[in-house]
Amino acid sequence: MSWKYEQEYRLFIAPQLCYNKSYNNNNTLLFIKLIPESLVQIDLGVFCSKELESSIKELLNKNEYSHIKLFRANLAQKEFKFDYVKIK
Repeated sequence: MSWKYEQEYRLFIAPQLCYNKSYNNNNTLLFIKLIPESLVQIDLGVFCSKELESSIKELLNKNEYSHIKLFRANLAQKEFKFDYVKIK
């Protein structure tokens, strides 16, 4: 796998195993249930909306998710890479 060096896991789930939830009035997102202890960090992409970031931060304030670190990716100024800024 090309991302193996990043020491991360990526999970691909068939849509029929997910549940739907409306988001931002027009969009429907697919979700799965996760055990809180299975998450250690969330990285938000460059184009993640501030609204979604706020929702995630609110969720991470709950006791069962308080251990999860939150980062946002920003485009580096002088190189073709991302700089990650810790939010929580």
